[in-house]
Amino acid sequence: MGITALTLYGCNVASTDLSTAATAVSVTGASGNGTFTSLLGTATGYSQLVALGTTSAWAAGGSIGPPTGQGFLFDVTTLEGQQFPTGNWTPTIRVAVSVGTATASFFIPLYKYNTATGVYTPIGTVSLTSQSMTTAVTTYAFSATSLAQVSFGTGDKLYYEVWSNVTANGTGSGTATMKLTTSNSGTLGRANNAQLVTPGYQATSNRDLVGRLRVQGQSQRDLAGRVQVQGLSLRDLWLRLRVQGLSARDVLSRLRVQGLSNRDLVGRAPVQGLSPRDLWLRMIVSITNPLVPPLQPSSFAGPGTVLPLSGRPVGFYASAGVALPDQPSVMTAPFLNGITVPAGSTFALTWNAPSTATLTLLANGAILSAFTFALFGGAMVTTSVQVASSLTGSVFTAVFTVLVPVTLNQWVVATQFL
Repeated sequence: MGITALTLYGCNVASTDLSTAATAVSVTGASGNGTFTSLLGTATGYSQLVALGTTSAWAAGGSIGPPTGQGFLFDVTTLEGQQFPTGNWTPTIRVAVSVGTATASFFIPLYKYNTATGVYTPIGTVSLTSQSMTTAVTTYAFSATSLAQVSFGTGDKLYYEVWSNVTANGTGSGTATMKLTTSNSGTLGRANNAQLVTPGYQATSNRDLVGRLRVQGQSQRDLAGRVQVQGLSLRDLWLRLRVQGLSARDVLSRLRVQGLSNRDLVGRAPVQGLSPRDLWLRMIVSITNPLVPPLQPSSFAGPGTVLPLSGRPVGFYASAGVALPDQPSVMTAPFLNGITVPAGSTFALTWNAPSTATLTLLANGAILSAFTFALFGGAMVTTSVQVASSLTGSVFTAVFTVLVPVTLNQWVVATQFL
């Protein structure tokens, strides 16, 4: 499948599909610049550069917040049925302060936005740190950042925001603003103005959705490779199979567990005599007793296989060195790329009836600068992650996107349930 190049540019008019956002377009030719401002004052900390401008006070937060709907939306159907393969994303912005000087870092969080559900699915974040700002509009070019592949279905559109973390404010004015330059057109962009160079897109293949999820006919090596479903990222696959939208019986039916004999099920999990229903219930309820020992296929390990999370039940997920208030009951894991976990990799954790402290710590959009999780065998990995979380009834799901790549010192592939 051929790759179609795609570069987006921010415009100065509201999006049709999301009225609080500005339109992003894929063609240039605008005659001039459009400039919108966000109130900065003498504040520091994190806040969004609102695409269509704002007079609200600078948020002065400690991290990037959840998506606001006040960024840029590519509000056409071009990407439906398409996918961005793993590759580089390269933003460029033009920014200035209205008076004095400032020092700031810039961040471009990227999302897949569904116009029917209003759900934002994180793709990844690109950052540019410690930049000096003056009253002269300056072009800030980000380094290319590789993110994992992502697929778009019906109603899905590419959405991105511009955030800044002001670390030194020399404006000296309570009315100082930060300017974000767009084009002066609603249909044409302008080079470097809220510009986003993507990896390019290609058609999503659906042929594996039926054939390759047939568990019975696949070897362990084939199963591990094909669970990627070619056109779906791990994050997208997890969201599509979300437990809260299906009954337990329906989940079991869709994962085709009941179609396996007990002998086959034991051999594949191994589940050691548990019925499929018992397996599912224990996956959801138990967070203290490992249900099965890890399965260790010895015949494969390489790019695209699944990097396991630890089977140890307590204390192996931590933020800034402090264990989470309660440990998850179900987990997935990021894909392994060579011997690193690349930026943009994701893994998901699920809790049944989590504590308030866990809900607060893992609020949707939160960035944890030092999140620790354990690989199979006990090796600890710590890196910066962004959280996309949701609570349905008593089931809480948090999808973690790795922001900083991690180099591994082992090469072990395993799959397990708690």
